[in-house]
Amino acid sequence: MASSQEFVRFVCARLNRAGTIEFVNLFGDYGLYCNGKSIGLIRDDCLYLKPTEPGKRLLGRFLEEVVLTEGGKPYYRIDYLDDEDELVELVRATWSALPQSRSRKRRQQTAEPVCDPSGH
Repeated sequence: MASSQEFVRFVCARLNRAGTIEFVNLFGDYGLYCNGKSIGLIRDDCLYLKPTEPGKRLLGRFLEEVVLTEGGKPYYRIDYLDDEDELVELVRATWSALPQSRSRKRRQQTAEPVCDPSGH
């Protein structure tokens, strides 16, 4: 099942205080970027963030680590999207622990900013 644009925009609206949030369509999934760094993805209307030590500390007992593709890297599955403050804190912590994305120039040309919660 592919992710819906409505869900992608909902996630963006929740994360927009963390920084400039962008997404890139990846064959039904969406790569998720904050301030130019790849921080995770959206797949099947679920948010997944890249694993980091700060993220692990914040998630604590709610941590669910999953591998989405055979031989792929693990992600933290984020099932709760209700507390915007906690999500923003988690994304900021994740962002700060990740290196700058290598394919930044190409991604900027194809990324769709979705930070406007009104959907405009």
